[in-house]
Amino acid sequence: MGEQGRRHSAPAVTLQQHDELIGRIYDAVGAEHGAGWHDVLDRLGRYTRSRTAVLEFGVARKPAESRFMAAGAQTDGGAIHEWENRDTDEVISYALAPGQIMIRNNYKSLGLPNRFQNLLERYSVSRSITCALEAEQGQQVLFHAARSSTQPPYTRDDQARIRTVARHLSRALRLHIGMVGATQFSGLATDLIADFGVGLVLVGGATGFRPLNAHAERILGSGVIRFTGQTVAADDWNGAQKLQALLHQALQMPVADPACHVGAARLVSASGGPVCHVGVKSLTIETAPFRLQRRYAMLYCDDGRSADRDLLPALRALYDFTPAEARIAQQVLRGVELSALPDRLGIRHTTLRFHLESIYDKLNVRTKGGMIAALARGLPFLGDLPADLPARGPVTDTIR
Repeated sequence: MGEQGRRHSAPAVTLQQHDELIGRIYDAVGAEHGAGWHDVLDRLGRYTRSRTAVLEFGVARKPAESRFMAAGAQTDGGAIHEWENRDTDEVISYALAPGQIMIRNNYKSLGLPNRFQNLLERYSVSRSITCALEAEQGQQVLFHAARSSTQPPYTRDDQARIRTVARHLSRALRLHIGMVGATQFSGLATDLIADFGVGLVLVGGATGFRPLNAHAERILGSGVIRFTGQTVAADDWNGAQKLQALLHQALQMPVADPACHVGAARLVSASGGPVCHVGVKSLTIETAPFRLQRRYAMLYCDDGRSADRDLLPALRALYDFTPAEARIAQQVLRGVELSALPDRLGIRHTTLRFHLESIYDKLNVRTKGGMIAALARGLPFLGDLPADLPARGPVTDTIR
């Protein structure tokens, strides 16, 4: 065998190596801090006999928004930075459809811009193979492997092996994004999930509606709200239309925006059951370690089962109420008429009027109806606040 043949020879991938790699891919699912995925990519580099193995999360025609995660002893951080910031006309692989593979064994034949060609030569990336793993909502996930000119060209055998591994990568990434996202948004309302009585439903543009706790399953099972695909249905047609509009608004908000309350809808049961208040919150979940961001909506469904919970600490923290004002607001939320409050709370009518004026000022309303509406809108979100939160403590989200 000549010198050229000895230089290009490489040991074949064994069945044991293949099985071990697949195992590592699924072991990394759910790992929040990325160590498992770096190990996967390091092993993928060896599996494909490549200098570098990279996963790229990109937005078509927006290379500045792409995100790379690279592994392997020969991966150069400067190269990754320059690839992430390349010009629009230097994107050469976003045209791939899911499952398609592109092999480039000679970049000079592409007629690339000089700057890009210089970059490839600088880092000895003269051979590469790219596989499109999945595409969703304008985003694309690509697996890249690269070799230098001193290594053998990529062949159809390499393509076949990568196609097999790519199926597992795609499945594992979908599982990973769901699992890590679940751990991130679960911290948003721990006490709601436990026993507050409010049902939590996560809504995603691609994943649809997903109940997160037993209260949500109970409320959905009652039939007061029904979800079909991406559509809200209910006996209360007006309430369902309002909720549908709020969901659309929440899901269309930019991923860079902070979590926020979008609005609330009131759904009346046709069977005479309890009225269900549904609050809508818009939030972004960022999946570590890939920094892949997606916008979701969280539904807070309250059908009255939470009426026995002490809301005083949350009311004081949320609206800066005094203890007396919080007691009045809690009674109003539980349906007590204002005229009955003096006897129930043991206060004078003049004292009630004094506290009501202060409540109106803090809620920026002028009437009893305005006060009730303002408090009702906040009702589904009172469970976001831990019971021991200081009265004047700031209210912050754990998710951006």
